Amino acid sequence: MSSDQAPTLPGLPTGMLTVTVTQFRSLGALTELQATLSDWTGFYTAPGVPMPQPPPTLTLSDNDVAISSTGPIRLIFNLPDPRYVLLGVAWQADVRQNNVGEKTFPSVFIERDACVDASFKSGLSSGTFLTITDNAQNPGYYEYVLLIQDVSTGEIGMFDPGMDNEGQD
Repeated sequence: MSSDQAPTLPGLPTGMLTVTVTQFRSLGALTELQATLSDWTGFYTAPGVPMPQPPPTLTLSDNDVAISSTGPIRLIFNLPDPRYVLLGVAWQADVRQNNVGEKTFPSVFIERDACVDASFKSGLSSGTFLTITDNAQNPGYYEYVLLIQDVSTGEIGMFDPGMDNEGQD
């Protein structure tokens, strides 16, 4: 993916996944919100910033994300459907380390159409962008959910994929 197709985040390899809501269900419903992750095209860096060696990798299988890297990466979730917005992300506590990913995922931010400079999304669809800094060299499987809001009703739903940081030798 070239730097003119996605947001440039200097210094870290960056990749983007598209979130597609297939069936919205609010929290408390008998079944959860249904969505898919897609459009993975690889990691990229800002112009003039070399890709770390070995380069990071991401594998997407049934909405589970597996990342292999020797250093931190940034992962962007894009929800282009104007009927919904990304509200945030939450991690389940890791009982071995008694944390909710605050050291592994130290930075999370959301950008919406109204507050995003047009040059930021050159060549991209519109929507909400949720960016996570992932210290992917910390091995572990992380349960997480993406919180999604229905714009017309204000209801909040939850998408529940998984993330596996495999580290890299």
